[in-house]
Amino acid sequence: MDKTKAMAKIAHRKMFEALQDKQDAAKIKLAELKNGESHIQKIFNPATIALIGATEKRGAVGRTILENLLRSKERKIFPVNLLMKTALDMKSHFTSASVPNHVNLAVVAPLARSVSGNA
Repeated sequence: MDKTKAMAKIAHRKMFEALQDKQDAAKIKLAELKNGESHIQKIFNPATIALIGATEKRGAVGRTILENLLRSKERKIFPVNLLMKTALDMKSHFTSASVPNHVNLAVVAPLARSVSGNA
């Protein structure tokens, strides 16, 4: 395995570990909701969204999703990518745990080659 692939595997593993930590924190936050919105409403109408796997690479799923999310001016979008400092002129966060706001919804867009069954 070449160095780039090894680094990508490590980066993806760390990203998913951070996501698990963030999910645990989100469960606590959801229990503390006081504004009357149900949990399901937060999922279908999130104020904040973290896109894990955001990228600038043309044709990539992570870019397409980011472009679509950015069309909404009502939501705060947080690109997350271990290997990029920016994504479409937005600051990219190293992990979901480094996002400065509480995240209502996390969208995961892994590289196709990192999904089992894809080469």
